[in-house]
Amino acid sequence: MPSTTSAKCRVRSQATAAGDVRRWLRRAPLHLNDDALADVLVIATELVTNAVRHARPLPGEILEVSYDLRADSITITVTDGGSIQRPSVRTIDLSSPGGRGMYMVNQIADCWQSRNAPDGTHWIQATLLL
Repeated sequence: MPSTTSAKCRVRSQATAAGDVRRWLRRAPLHLNDDALADVLVIATELVTNAVRHARPLPGEILEVSYDLRADSITITVTDGGSIQRPSVRTIDLSSPGGRGMYMVNQIADCWQSRNAPDGTHWIQATLLL
């Protein structure tokens, strides 16, 4: 059975959340090569930014972010308080200042999924094969 290293952090659901998560991940004992770490940071940034922009926070005005690192993959999960919108990959509109986050996640991650829980919370996760 492969060994898994997991960790979780909570960040305030605000504009600085993505930067806070990037700093947390850079300090984490991930032992990834530079390219894989860059991909993880982009994925985490986009998932957290989407949660801040489009979802309600969890109680306490927070988001929960976690990683599960295995020998062959890393999964980033962001949990929020839910939204009426489901994450989706949109067609890129070059005249729009936004709307590229899930497109980038879809291009970088090997797979991603999102679910609404019965308690109204929502999680989204993206996995990158190493």
